[in-house]
Amino acid sequence: MEWHSLLKRQIKKYFPDGIPQGYNQEFIKAVHEAYIGFDQDRGILERSLDLSSQELFQANTDMRAVFRAFPDLFFRVDHDGVILDHKVGGSADLFRPGEKLLGKKIQNIPDGNAGVLFQQAIDQVRKTQSTASIEYDVVVGGKKQFYEARFLPLSGAKIIIIIRNITERKNAEQALMVSEERYSIAVKGSNDGLWDWDLKSKQIYFSPQWKSLLGYSDAEIGTTPDEWYSRIHLEDRDIFSSKMDEHVGGAEPFFKCEYRMLHKDGRYLWMKAQGVALRDPEGFAYRIAGSQTDVTDRKIVEEQLLHNAFHDSLTGLPSRLLFMNRLRQSMEHSKGRSSEGMAVMFIDLDRFKLINDGLGHGMGDQLLIEVAKRLKACVRSSDTIARIGGDEFTVLMEHVKDSTTVSHLVGRIEEGLRAPFNLEGQEIYIAASIGVAMGSSDYDKPEDLMRDADTAMYRAKSSGGTFEIYDIHMHARVVSLLKSESELRRAVENQEFRIYYQPIIMLTTGRVVGFEALLRWQHGVRGLVAPAEIIPLAEETGLIIPIGNWVLKNACKDMVRWQKQFPNSPLELNVNMSYKQILQGDVLVSQIHDALNETKIPPHTLALEITESGIMENQEGVIRMIQSLRKLNIQIAIDDFGVGYSSLNYLHRLPIDKLKVDKSFLVNPGSSNETESVLKAIIALAHNLNIPVVAEGIEVMEQLSLLKELQCEFGQGYYFAGPMPAEAVAAFIQSNQSFHEVIK
Repeated sequence: MEWHSLLKRQIKKYFPDGIPQGYNQEFIKAVHEAYIGFDQDRGILERSLDLSSQELFQANTDMRAVFRAFPDLFFRVDHDGVILDHKVGGSADLFRPGEKLLGKKIQNIPDGNAGVLFQQAIDQVRKTQSTASIEYDVVVGGKKQFYEARFLPLSGAKIIIIIRNITERKNAEQALMVSEERYSIAVKGSNDGLWDWDLKSKQIYFSPQWKSLLGYSDAEIGTTPDEWYSRIHLEDRDIFSSKMDEHVGGAEPFFKCEYRMLHKDGRYLWMKAQGVALRDPEGFAYRIAGSQTDVTDRKIVEEQLLHNAFHDSLTGLPSRLLFMNRLRQSMEHSKGRSSEGMAVMFIDLDRFKLINDGLGHGMGDQLLIEVAKRLKACVRSSDTIARIGGDEFTVLMEHVKDSTTVSHLVGRIEEGLRAPFNLEGQEIYIAASIGVAMGSSDYDKPEDLMRDADTAMYRAKSSGGTFEIYDIHMHARVVSLLKSESELRRAVENQEFRIYYQPIIMLTTGRVVGFEALLRWQHGVRGLVAPAEIIPLAEETGLIIPIGNWVLKNACKDMVRWQKQFPNSPLELNVNMSYKQILQGDVLVSQIHDALNETKIPPHTLALEITESGIMENQEGVIRMIQSLRKLNIQIAIDDFGVGYSSLNYLHRLPIDKLKVDKSFLVNPGSSNETESVLKAIIALAHNLNIPVVAEGIEVMEQLSLLKELQCEFGQGYYFAGPMPAEAVAAFIQSNQSFHEVIK
């Protein structure tokens, strides 16, 4: 019988010499049959296992494919951390290529302190049979890489470890943290309050700074829109709502608005809010967020700048710009009104420049401030008064029915300016020249109305009056004046002037003692123009300065020639000085010094004539100037004396050499006892002060007789001779060295 192969090996092993006799053959046969049965059962099992192994292999293959698709690293380790299996792929940043990892402890592989973290995580999983995770970093190629490792318990004292590179996430988190810190610092360091409005829930988040701007703590303001709207100034709510609606509705890309908000302490502060809405795919806004800033200080500065632009900084009155804007509006409104019109008044202070130059600009500014106060008190509440420059003021009069309304206002202004101004203890009197232009449909531009009011003012000033209403003829006169000014400037450039000389006679002997130099203009068309037309225009334009210097030098040259020609007749020269020349101070002293040196005229034979009105403008300043001029050893004479009676009060203070009495005291002698009495008083006072007197305007014998009776020393006038050109002076002196017979 052929035994089972396994049974044969066992028999051979245990019975090498064969089965002993008497051994239980039946038992051996049973074993043989059992092995056969086992073989049959094993065949069935092996076929079954073979099929399961194939399915398991396929499943394992699919799982490995899935694992390979993940970037993560997988390790299976035991509780000691020994690597039993792994999936690392090409992770060259963690493991060297080809490195054998099986059998190594995973906690010994990472650099730095990561191994400690691995060990701690493995111990935790082993003890708690729960998951654990760690984060660690590794420097690769000089750059830090971040990893996350997760530890999961398995049956059979095994642990699965999944490692993932989280460098990008860490960098993003770091950048976000820096950004959030920067944003937090910026918000804390700024004056902005933040707000975030959920339009669906109708709730608004207000940041603590937003609330702090209004003086509230974080808990004192809620989250409803009313917390915002109710604090906005009533006048600003509509514009705020309008701008918010425009942006939410999509009409404007951004929301921006400036408005006033009520502070907790009761003040209104200017706020600037701006924001932008978030919209759904259909374009509807569901959220809007932005900031709010306190711009009160900026608004105050802007309002001050705006006020300064429209108001005079000295007087606080409206400026020219604001006045012209109101005038333009008034002209537009008046076109639709038939019963009432409007008018413009132009006011110019008389002699203000003399006061300003003589007393100083500080005193002049004080005077302007006081004048502005009085003018404001004179005008009606509906009128607009402005200072448009220097000493010029304008008044816009509305609701004007006729010229009577204007006349009443002019009367109030004249009355208001009549009382003296007391500035630093000194009384100052001021008057004004006023021009008015009545508004009408003929005017299209406010500038034209202003021009005509200005023209009327100059007409009032030149005529000696105080008030003029513009008429069409004034324009022609202004054009003529402008033409004359242009011609006068050309005359200065071309030296078209001539000097005429009028003799001064000693009344006791009839002898010629000197000449007064008188200016003439040799006009190319009009012929010889008298001083009355030259001097006012020259004064106004400032041309009197170069003209006066020209007269001084040329008259000195002429007199030196005559003094040499007639050495036995000690002739003196009188030259008129404009008040504007006197105001030059040291400049005038230098000009006279140069004239003396250049012409070699004996200083004591030169007399400068200063008008009494010029002295009255600034007594102290003129006295100081006269004292400076006297140091040059020249003479000083007061011209036109007696026009202002107050001159008698200060005559004794003036260091002068001659007194020239105004010709108005010699008109029709004997016809006015009062005039004759004043003349006597002037001459007597001058004699008491040892000041010789020169009478001007002697034309008839009766005037001469009166002056001789009053013991007046000198005189001049047409009774002796009129002004003559320089060419005639020598012949006049030669043939008329004495008026002795006439005097007798």
